[in-house]
Amino acid sequence: MKENNEHHTGQKKGLDPQKLQQYLNKEMSEMEQNAFEMEMEADAFSQDAVEGLQMMSQDNIASSIQMLHHKLHQETRKRKKRKPLIAGFSNIYTSIIIILIIAIVTFLLVIKLRSA
Repeated sequence: MKENNEHHTGQKKGLDPQKLQQYLNKEMSEMEQNAFEMEMEADAFSQDAVEGLQMMSQDNIASSIQMLHHKLHQETRKRKKRKPLIAGFSNIYTSIIIILIIAIVTFLLVIKLRSA
């Protein structure tokens, strides 16, 4: 559950594309490889992605990693832009309801004062 919250809030960035490419090309030292694998263990999605990339040809890996990284950032930016709009609309609706309540109470008080 915590991983999902981190992913949706944008706090967790995911695997670094450069490190991922180095890992897949076996260009990391044993210590770097172990650290990368531990980082990967924290995220089942990352593990699945690496397994899928390992099945691909080496030529397609670099372009696929960059394309996926770019698409992820585009989707993240879209979501960040939408959130303030939704929050802004809820503030507008709340303001309209408060104004309507004040207007109704005022109207009822004016009618009561006229009849008295």
